[in-house]
Amino acid sequence: MHALRSFFNPLRLVLYAAFFVALRIGLELWYGGLLRYGLNWSLLFIVLEWLLWYAGTFLMVLSCFRYVAGAGAKGASLALLGAPMLFIPVITAAVIGDPLRLDFLDYREPGVWAAIASLMYLSPYNHTMFYELALAAVTIPIMAYRFSKSAARALATFFVFYAALIFLQGFVYVCANGPRCVVQIGGNPTMVWLGYFAATSFIWLCVFLWPELRRYRPGQAIDPGLKLFLALYVSVLILAGVYALVY
Repeated sequence: MHALRSFFNPLRLVLYAAFFVALRIGLELWYGGLLRYGLNWSLLFIVLEWLLWYAGTFLMVLSCFRYVAGAGAKGASLALLGAPMLFIPVITAAVIGDPLRLDFLDYREPGVWAAIASLMYLSPYNHTMFYELALAAVTIPIMAYRFSKSAARALATFFVFYAALIFLQGFVYVCANGPRCVVQIGGNPTMVWLGYFAATSFIWLCVFLWPELRRYRPGQAIDPGLKLFLALYVSVLILAGVYALVY
């Protein structure tokens, strides 16, 4: 574990994870046929939504390792080594000939709870995630045990991760116009939708960095990896804000 921490410092890990996220988004757009019309406003909206969702999801994973498994911030960042698992749903869809239409969960659908209990195996549209989640059910406890030295906390890390993934990242709770959200409100649908994912990802950022935020003083040095992530994240937020205002 020490050798991994030495080689995969936070800066390299951010670049590593960003590469796989970008590649996953590109592959899903290509496989889903969304690139056939070239770059357009709708495609940009999808990319921004996915980037914010992935940012929030990765920060959620890191928070689980930090607060449940007891890893430090840099140790928890090693969870980003699992980024290649993002390809599993795309590969699965290609092998079985599935159109890959991943979508958020809808609590009104009859089979939603069976899908959740089966790691999405019984989901009509998210079933290609099953093998990714099944692998996570093995790798997350193993890695968490290296930090916690406790089988109970290692298993708890996966269950907290899965609960957060489903109930905090898998459902959309607020939107202005959409069938798969819990509460619909008035306003610009695009602004509300992107604002929702910007808010959830920012909340996860604060959760993960809460100990550092409490201790931070002006002029204090910031880890280069964190600087890079914040630069990328703020760039996406700015682009999403401009998009929501002009579209």
